[in-house]
Amino acid sequence: MRSVIALTVAVLLAVASGPARAANTCHGPSCAHGGPGSGPGGSPGAGHQGGTPGPGHGPGSRGPAACDAARCVVLSAVDESCPCDTATNHGNYVKCVVRTLGPLAAQAAVPHSCVGRIIRCAARSTCGNPGAVTCQTPQGTCDPASGTCTNDPSVSCSADSGCGTACSIASSAESCQTAGGTVGTSNTCCAACTTTTTTPPTTTTTTLTP
Repeated sequence: MRSVIALTVAVLLAVASGPARAANTCHGPSCAHGGPGSGPGGSPGAGHQGGTPGPGHGPGSRGPAACDAARCVVLSAVDESCPCDTATNHGNYVKCVVRTLGPLAAQAAVPHSCVGRIIRCAARSTCGNPGAVTCQTPQGTCDPASGTCTNDPSVSCSADSGCGTACSIASSAESCQTAGGTVGTSNTCCAACTTTTTTPPTTTTTTLTP
């Protein structure tokens, strides 16, 4: 009788412990990939063990350079919906950019963590401000005698602009120059986007007549 009871207890323990062991055992393709949000940062989307986060939410997508690149990718879509040249009110222009970025972020065309940076770029622009210009103001003075910056003697210079500049939005070119600044060529203080043009190769066909 005792042996029957002991055997029954052993079977019950084995059954009870089975699911626990199965839960900690990984089989098949799921071993290589975590479930949603298992990538670094715990962000939404399909995270991957080993450091491959979901679209647009990994640590590498949150830096200024990565967000500038993301902004340049969606720049044409933003310009199409919110033309800077025809904007008549700066506040309405920024609101338009916000509305445009919403669906783009939902479609993962731009990382959610970069949306705020892109909106700040729109805010730091001349769009909707007639007559406004970007203004580059020197952050230091170049000492002609030593050829170095007065704010940082370790920096060599030949002009005040060599000591670093800061970008701001001035109400007019005159106000920028009065403040000692130089009028910029861009409509925003954010990094300019470069366009790469690819020329297709020329194909020459030779026909031989018998």
